[in-house]
Amino acid sequence: MKKFLFVAIAALFCYGLMACSDDDGDSIPSDLYGYWYGEIRTAATGNLRTISLSLEEDGSGEFIFSSSVYYRVAEFNYTYRGGTVYCDGTIVNQDGDIQRFNQAFAYDGYTLRPLDTYSEFTLTK
Repeated sequence: MKKFLFVAIAALFCYGLMACSDDDGDSIPSDLYGYWYGEIRTAATGNLRTISLSLEEDGSGEFIFSSSVYYRVAEFNYTYRGGTVYCDGTIVNQDGDIQRFNQAFAYDGYTLRPLDTYSEFTLTK
């Protein structure tokens, strides 16, 4: 009887841990998937720069930053937590230089705004 009681208590304890482990995890909103676009005009030169971002359902994405004289392309995987999209991958510029791409975007249901770097634009669908 002691053995049965011990197993029952251990099972209840494990069930309690599993029930609390990830209750506050965020599921990815379905309207987040797809193609996002934005533009900025530099104050110094007046050059128009375009920014596009695609987010796939499989957790992959692509970021393209381009102007008439420059471009950068990033491929990344992303996660979504607490209204923020976290991108992690690599970015390649027109010279072939490869750098780490870590960018977070605040998502409000209608727009994506970059946090920290690249903060001067907003993306919409």
